[in-house]
Amino acid sequence: MKADQAEVDRVNREGRLHPSQRWKIIDVAFWLVVFMLVIGVLTLATLPYGTTAIAVAAAAIGVGMALCAGYCLYRLSLVWRGKVVLFSGYTHDAARQRPLPSPEEYPIVVYAEHIRAGLNYWARFDGLRLPLAPGPLHTRFRPDQEHTIVLIPNRKQIINVIPA
Repeated sequence: MKADQAEVDRVNREGRLHPSQRWKIIDVAFWLVVFMLVIGVLTLATLPYGTTAIAVAAAAIGVGMALCAGYCLYRLSLVWRGKVVLFSGYTHDAARQRPLPSPEEYPIVVYAEHIRAGLNYWARFDGLRLPLAPGPLHTRFRPDQEHTIVLIPNRKQIINVIPA
């Protein structure tokens, strides 16, 4: 679902997840876990019964399936509730500047780290350090301005960046 960015920003400011952002939560990792859950069900269905070793393997597969199901249910509950967490503050784009400025000076610091594969972009705020996608999220940050960062409730994934 394509949506106007101004509408997405308005819905996010109200503390809700826009329907077009659901696929940022139900992402590739979610579908890989669903695939592992299906593989686990198929494996349990085809296991022969009768020995202790097979019972131990079935128990281990069952535990793995329970963890996969818990992950999937948690992600689906995030989408179903549709709540987001907002963090606002003055932003500094440090690029490759080291050392990074203090959190008292700039509540939000965006910076880059060079690795073998290229540049990774990060956002540091409120004691967190989260990755930024090199394209859409990173380009929404404007240096030395107020921004609002939109996060999922467990505060481990940035959904949107709203310039002030």
